[in-house]
Amino acid sequence: LGCAMPTADAACDGIEDWACLQWGDIEADLNDRTQALVEQRVTGGSEDEKLRAMLMQRVAASGFDADVFFASKSALHSIAFELQRVLVDVESLHFSSAALLASVLYGPQRPPLPLLQPLDWLGPTAEQVFACKWPRLPELPELPSADLAQFRQLLGAFPPALLIERKLHLCFSELDQYQDEKDIGRDEIIVNGEGISGARGGYAAAVLALQTALSASEDWSTEAEEAKERAAQLLLGALNRTSSGFAAFEEVLRLFDCEDVIISPASAEARPLEVVMLPGLCLGRAHTQYIIQRADGLGDAPLAVIDAVFSFNVETPKLRRLTSRAGTTWATEEVKAAVLLRCSRR
Repeated sequence: LGCAMPTADAACDGIEDWACLQWGDIEADLNDRTQALVEQRVTGGSEDEKLRAMLMQRVAASGFDADVFFASKSALHSIAFELQRVLVDVESLHFSSAALLASVLYGPQRPPLPLLQPLDWLGPTAEQVFACKWPRLPELPELPSADLAQFRQLLGAFPPALLIERKLHLCFSELDQYQDEKDIGRDEIIVNGEGISGARGGYAAAVLALQTALSASEDWSTEAEEAKERAAQLLLGALNRTSSGFAAFEEVLRLFDCEDVIISPASAEARPLEVVMLPGLCLGRAHTQYIIQRADGLGDAPLAVIDAVFSFNVETPKLRRLTSRAGTTWATEEVKAAVLLRCSRR
């Protein structure tokens, strides 16, 4: 923890050093320590004990309560963890709300009577309501390399929910249609509330469903069918299990890698891919579940179950630009995406 600012004044020696302590020193020290957020949550750590002993020795004669600094650190950690959980809940609610709205406007819940023009009753645009707007949060470090006992202890101190911001790179020339066809052939996709089975309709049915959803929006009413088809292929390429699953697994492996555990996907538990089309905005979501088990095979119950959701949204003008090219060069865009993690410990 911070000490007094260096000074030539003898009055600042010994106990009186604390009179020279500034809030900026305390804040800087607290910020430094939050970089080791997970490790610091584990009680009884030798670093904390050494720091506490040094601090108590320094201020013993003054009667200063050094525990307040450690209480502050714990409180900041708890607030950061709770804020992460709230962000995950809000992002999930955003997508679910957008999906419900799209289903009412264009999907199976559309009423028989004519509706007002899309979003007339909302006032704000879909982009203003549902687009990604996350505050900047300090990155949480991965669990350090440890033996199984330490890993379990650190796992118990890990936040139950995390939002990890990512960037999604989109370019039509980089699509792997062969892989996309393989992926969707064993998957299911829900577009504006309508389910499409890849096992029955395959890649063509999934692309057609997305293309039809684009056609229903006024934003695409004047676009050529070829442009809509390219946009549909781009969305499917971003959502397929190879792409979205890689992004999710990369974050899970970064955070939970340990030589004494095995992390494996629970493919049967994955929910269908989801796409929501609204005027001005398109949203996508893909869920995958991962099981963390002991590498030695002992014990039937997993150490933890991680539900990972890859989520992104792209504004209509960006998606439209991606369907065109200048000469032989296709446009490229980077859009906001996130991996939402929920950790259930067993």
